[in-house]
Amino acid sequence: MSRIGYLPLVLSLSGLLSLDVVLPVFIMDLGGSIVIMGILYSAQSILRPLARIVSGMGSDILGGKKIIALSIGFRIMAYAAFLNAHGLWLVALGMMLIAIAEGLEGPAFLSSTAYAIEDMRYAATTFGIALSIRMGPTIMAPLLTGYIADCMGVLYVFLAGLLLSAISLMLSLSLDVGFEDKCASRGIQRNYHDLIRGNFLLLLSFTFLLFLIASSFRPIFSYWMVRVLNYSYTSLGLLMSIGAMLTLPSRIYTGMLSDKIRHVNVLLGVGILRSLALLVLILRSDLPCISIAYLAYRALMAAPPRNALISELVDKKQYNIAFSIVGIAMDAGRMLGPAIMGYVVSNYGFKTGYAVMILIFMMYMLVVFILRGRIYSGKENT
Repeated sequence: MSRIGYLPLVLSLSGLLSLDVVLPVFIMDLGGSIVIMGILYSAQSILRPLARIVSGMGSDILGGKKIIALSIGFRIMAYAAFLNAHGLWLVALGMMLIAIAEGLEGPAFLSSTAYAIEDMRYAATTFGIALSIRMGPTIMAPLLTGYIADCMGVLYVFLAGLLLSAISLMLSLSLDVGFEDKCASRGIQRNYHDLIRGNFLLLLSFTFLLFLIASSFRPIFSYWMVRVLNYSYTSLGLLMSIGAMLTLPSRIYTGMLSDKIRHVNVLLGVGILRSLALLVLILRSDLPCISIAYLAYRALMAAPPRNALISELVDKKQYNIAFSIVGIAMDAGRMLGPAIMGYVVSNYGFKTGYAVMILIFMMYMLVVFILRGRIYSGKENT
């Protein structure tokens, strides 16, 4: 477990800062517009899945340790670009480098964790702990980033990011994830044509449906609570902060539960609980009920059982490319979700939007239920 915990701890240094707090204003200060800002963020969403593919294939050839170090190197270059930006082109370059770094890191981190698991009976718990360590600092990141920007200036945020990334790179070079020698040297000889079918295809399908909702729920909920129901930003911020704090133990206990009652059953539970939470939002608008529904929505996390399920469904030699393909399914959901749900909400209202989310969750649960039946009947990835 110490070896598994060291990797997310090293990578968690990048989570101490939130660029989304300062980049929009920084772009405007350099002469940008909302349109340019939207184009840059959209370009990031295109580059990220491409980098995931490179990460999956590159980890097979070079090993996960080198890909992780490469991703941190891209972060260092991004912060250097931000620090020297006197025009928009360096900001754009920095944002593209950040997107590449994020795309490279995700599959390499998850496959490294999967390779390091010695007892698959505790796979989901292990993923829950690793993800909690990796994402832990993001709870305080907006506050810390805002404080540095207010007290010292935005450039000091970029300088802090550069220093943290440099420390992370030095620590990553001492990583012993324990699988490069066993898998990297034979990576180029592998065939992946038989991966995207059967059980794994069902996993990709429910991941896409899940992220259709995940990408759109938070912005829609935020606008609905403040502009439609007229609650304060403080109330919204407090509720979201409590939800973020709940997420850390939630990943761990969801993983522990998943290891006890099987991953597909917990994934079904995620769909049921979130559908019920959305139903409450349709029926009630008082703050206590909204708060309970929002926290219930975040009470079970899909990531630990999903990642553990990937580890079970896929041969070890295909971990790298499998995690990168699942990441692409997530990115596809993230790209389409806000546009689809934004259209529904703007034309038919928020309650209809929540109802459509429940409908998508029903489709998600149907796919998981089919996968559950195949797993229980012993069908392989065919």
